[in-house]
Amino acid sequence: MYSNFQVINLIHFKTIFFGRGRSTLSLIAKTILKTPIILKKNTVIFLSSPEDFHTTQDLRLLAREIGKAINEGYKIIVRTNNDYLIKELNILIQLYCRSKEKETPDELKLKDIDHIVDKICRDYQYTSKQFLNPENIIAYDYIKRIKLCKITEYGIEIPSMDNIINEMNNIEDNLLYQ
Repeated sequence: MYSNFQVINLIHFKTIFFGRGRSTLSLIAKTILKTPIILKKNTVIFLSSPEDFHTTQDLRLLAREIGKAINEGYKIIVRTNNDYLIKELNILIQLYCRSKEKETPDELKLKDIDHIVDKICRDYQYTSKQFLNPENIIAYDYIKRIKLCKITEYGIEIPSMDNIINEMNNIEDNLLYQ
């Protein structure tokens, strides 16, 4: 069974490739949301380096559109080196997992989770249609060879990105505090 977010054998699927540039986001949104007849069940949307020529805010909006598309059953392949895009996808995973915690019998926990998720959705304009179930995602990292990434309720763990970011944070901490 294929997940909705993974690298798959493209021979069996009709594929639409989008180019780069600021218009990519609007093209994706328009195609997915306004003309669903174009994208049939086995359509794969391939985004190669969508971070090129996009602002950080555009990438956040793109991640939300990816979330909606996955939830509507489209297959999405994203090739990216952008931590902001991954971080926004991770937020969508966390929102999904936190909202699912509502199903626990602990009434106090239920009240707190309702409040937190609802407040975040209100303050930052998220909708539950954008939330990502981690079971619908497969991610890969490449350091000398392709490796399957671990995905938890906190999001996608990508060692190549995490290691570099941690190293840079350590350098900055040393510069600021020593």
